[in-house]
Amino acid sequence: MHQAGIRVNDIAARYGGEEFTVIMPDSSEEGAFVTAERIRRRVEQKIILSGVSQLRVTLSVGCASFPVQASGQQELIDNADKALYYSKETGRNRSTCLSMEWAGKKQ
Repeated sequence: MHQAGIRVNDIAARYGGEEFTVIMPDSSEEGAFVTAERIRRRVEQKIILSGVSQLRVTLSVGCASFPVQASGQQELIDNADKALYYSKETGRNRSTCLSMEWAGKKQ
């Protein structure tokens, strides 16, 4: 995976069919959001040439932080997933960090 847009110590990986994850040690929720938006905008601006067609791709992103919003690995993944689905449900092509106000309501 190409790692443009993330720091040297961050880890990017495929996580499921169309899902990817970036583990960002020593990053705040705000830092994660800034990185997510940078990646989202880069992808949105790319044009993929396919024959005579020009294709564009967009991303929906969900962010959660440890230990503030999760006490363990599974809860962190679940909370990032909730934020991702919130992005998808509220317009797509956007980044959302977990907000405890709406997260409790979505369960």
